[in-house]
Amino acid sequence: MKDSMEPGKIEEKIFKRSVLKYIKQNNSPEEKNRFSTATIVVEDRISILSGISKAVNNILAAGAKPEHAVLNLSLPSKTCESELKELVKYINELCEDSEITVSCVEAEVLPCISKPVVTYTCAGSLKNDSFDLRKASPGQQIVMTKAIGIEGTAIITARKEECLKERFSSSFLRQCLKFKNHLFIKKEVMLADTLCDLNGNKLVNAAYNVSDRGIYAALWDLAEEAGCGLMAYLKDIPVWQETIELTELYDIDPYRMASSGSVLFLTDNGELLAQKLCENGVPAAVIGSLEPGNDRVVISSDNEKRYLEPPRGDEIYKIFL
Repeated sequence: MKDSMEPGKIEEKIFKRSVLKYIKQNNSPEEKNRFSTATIVVEDRISILSGISKAVNNILAAGAKPEHAVLNLSLPSKTCESELKELVKYINELCEDSEITVSCVEAEVLPCISKPVVTYTCAGSLKNDSFDLRKASPGQQIVMTKAIGIEGTAIITARKEECLKERFSSSFLRQCLKFKNHLFIKKEVMLADTLCDLNGNKLVNAAYNVSDRGIYAALWDLAEEAGCGLMAYLKDIPVWQETIELTELYDIDPYRMASSGSVLFLTDNGELLAQKLCENGVPAAVIGSLEPGNDRVVISSDNEKRYLEPPRGDEIYKIFL
């Protein structure tokens, strides 16, 4: 029997040999438009919010301004018009909040599916001085905003709220539910793009969106795209207490859990960048640096080296599959 692939984003080695081998992407630096697509199986509102935030955040981290969205709505049989209307209204609200114009929508009923599926493609145009991973080089520091596991915490709370009431206080759960308000990175990206050092040089060279499979996956992918090694310090990676308590309850790893809402910045002055972000209301911390070579290393709290491995499935699926 052939091995089946894990849920979530396809593993890097499989993607390279079975997708990129046959499809050549246009990553020309002359190309001024950026596109990002999210395929959303609609379970609830948090699934829509989660998917759209990923697509929009990818555009922002590329240094582009999200401007347009294209929607394809696939609906199962017996879907009511009222359900379609509510779905479209909510998606449009999210687009308006991000100042994105929906430029094309298609909708169809497919008897072969059991849940609505939304394909959301976001498009944006690069600015002249956009963040650029070609500027990445060993020695640059990595600054992370907010905390890991924000998205996963919001999803778990939204879907398991009734069960969680038996263990946690209502005030704790209210705080967890507010995590959904932190899934977009527009504020910190726009702010970071304006920040300069004492000589007037921009502090941020490049950005990378933290998303599916958590911070470990983001660090691996960042080093892969930068073409160098990486060292990060576990004790410096921010994690909020609510995330710790929920992941301990469900015995999952918060460092490998969905983390939309956080972004990694590359900079020559990590302390100054983190300070300026914090002064402007964006929690931020220096968590490591790019290094020569190819090793991707995390230093544990007791100073032990741990080598990152290619990312696999998201921990969130251990709860919901």
